[in-house]
Amino acid sequence: MAFSLISTAGMLLLNAISHLANSNLRYAIYNGVASVGAGVVTAIIIAIIVKLKDYLFGRKTLFRIEYAGGCIAFDVSFYAKAEIDDFQKQLRRAKDSAEETATIKTVAVETPVQAPTQSSVPDDLRKYADLLKEGLISQEEYDAMKKKILGL
Repeated sequence: MAFSLISTAGMLLLNAISHLANSNLRYAIYNGVASVGAGVVTAIIIAIIVKLKDYLFGRKTLFRIEYAGGCIAFDVSFYAKAEIDDFQKQLRRAKDSAEETATIKTVAVETPVQAPTQSSVPDDLRKYADLLKEGLISQEEYDAMKKKILGL
């Protein structure tokens, strides 16, 4: 009976050691898998942060001017804010001036200046003859205008 008690106790001890070893092995495996998983997640998070940093700091703030022949762009990080504001004001003034000039030219084209009408010699003579008949000019004035019109 003593032997069976020792063997039973030994079996229990072996069983406990075996269970403990299996438990430690499982713990070690789970811990290893968890560590690898945590490492992968950490690596992914670091990669995302690096890409985000490259995107945010790699961007250039540009001041862009487009015109009919293309465009001009400036990296504004080299200039002070006051310089940029002054440049924008000057650019707006130049644009407003150009628009105003274009408006003036458009108005000038739409309303052509009328040239003085050239009246014919007979029309001028009739006009002064009518003034003479109405008594608004004298015979001497009529004769003077007649000579002037005829180029005498």
